[in-house]
Amino acid sequence: MRMTNEQKDLRSSLLFEQAAYCHLLSTSPSPQVRKYAFHIILAGYRFSKAGQKEHAVRAYRQGFQIYRGRGWRVAEEHVLYTLGHQALLMKDYDSTAELFNELLSGSRPASANALQQMCHLREFFIVHHMREKGNDSGKAAASAAELTVPVFRAQQCVADLSCREWGGGEILGLEGAHPGASWQALEKAVCEQMRGQEILFLQRTCQTIFTPVSNNSLVPQVF
Repeated sequence: MRMTNEQKDLRSSLLFEQAAYCHLLSTSPSPQVRKYAFHIILAGYRFSKAGQKEHAVRAYRQGFQIYRGRGWRVAEEHVLYTLGHQALLMKDYDSTAELFNELLSGSRPASANALQQMCHLREFFIVHHMREKGNDSGKAAASAAELTVPVFRAQQCVADLSCREWGGGEILGLEGAHPGASWQALEKAVCEQMRGQEILFLQRTCQTIFTPVSNNSLVPQVF
């Protein structure tokens, strides 16, 4: 019987869980911890498909003890997100908030996938909104929400529309910064296409670098 081909999710999850414990109890030459974590996560996935939310959370938490702090960012984010989602389905808003706080904590490296970040952030706000409303009995959450989303400081931000690569400490001395050549060429091509004639001199209509020390009086214009 192959547990991966097993159509019954509940039976497959039990097989995965027992296989995980076999790897953990192996003594030749040492316990196979990574295989244990992999199989216990698979067991949690099949428990979830079988509708066994409590067992799914238990299995995922066991596996997360191995994945946490190992530098396996993608696996760690997946387990944290799944745990948070399962806790949300069980209406355990306090645990969900803690898990999503850890997922978006500034101490962890951020996901390189912008779409994934947006998904995490959206559910982060949903979770804290539902936590604020309280549980089914109408009781408000006892403790204040701890938000781990980084603070956005507009005074320290740089908006660059060119293809320039930035290094640390380059924000100063940009009062006279000029648009990048790539942006000027694109703007010139658009203007020529719209007007139907070649443009010898293109009046500057927008700056490409906006900083706290630059002159931000120019704004894009629509032709």
